[in-house]
Amino acid sequence: MTNQVLSKRPKVKKTKVSAASNLPSKTNSITELIENGFLATPKESGEIIAELGRMGVTMKPTSLPSFLLPLVRNKTITRDYKDKNKRKIWVYSKK
Repeated sequence: MTNQVLSKRPKVKKTKVSAASNLPSKTNSITELIENGFLATPKESGEIIAELGRMGVTMKPTSLPSFLLPLVRNKTITRDYKDKNKRKIWVYSKK
């Protein structure tokens, strides 16, 4: 037997391709809703999330305001209070 040192192959990093990279972004989907006239009439956040779900975009109800607030601040959409079951909730509409 000879004492041969087997050369090790260099380690190659494998890049993971996420399945989420093929999905539409949430911001683009909300913008698409606005452009298509979905917010022509005031909508509650639950209605917006349901419509996004129909488009194949999943979102937690607690995450939606972080996507809508910048649009409210730059005056793309507006929000107003609506009384529902003795509570005030926000409704969003196209300006």
